[in-house]
Amino acid sequence: MRFNRRSWIWTGVVAYIGFLAAALGLLFWARHRVLDQTDPQWATQQWQTWVEDVERQAETTGPVRRKPPETAEPPALLLMRDLFGVCVAAVLVFSTLLFGSFWWLLGGALFSGHVPGSEGHTQDASPARPSGSQGTEQLSER
Repeated sequence: MRFNRRSWIWTGVVAYIGFLAAALGLLFWARHRVLDQTDPQWATQQWQTWVEDVERQAETTGPVRRKPPETAEPPALLLMRDLFGVCVAAVLVFSTLLFGSFWWLLGGALFSGHVPGSEGHTQDASPARPSGSQGTEQLSER
């Protein structure tokens, strides 16, 4: 299948839109799952129990001192409820960087015009020889 430049660009645009739709769809699915399946009061109670355990462990002497978290609610709930816009922006930026670099590398691999090991490639694979008559004299003396 051969692509010209115009069809390659349009294929990239369609693939990029599909990739972003999949990434954002997964993010919205994760948000829906966290917000709908987590009872805020039950999650907060479980979180407070865990924080109390960490505070109790911080009082004991041991090889590692744990710092108790300062939030009153679970981090997943805060992230998906209060900071969801930041998550969307991060997904857009990092997905764009990932897709752009992949598409650029794929385009370079497909359209470079040189395929190593293929029949009839034009580059000489022999080692470089010294220029001038000195190189041929050295070869004929051996």
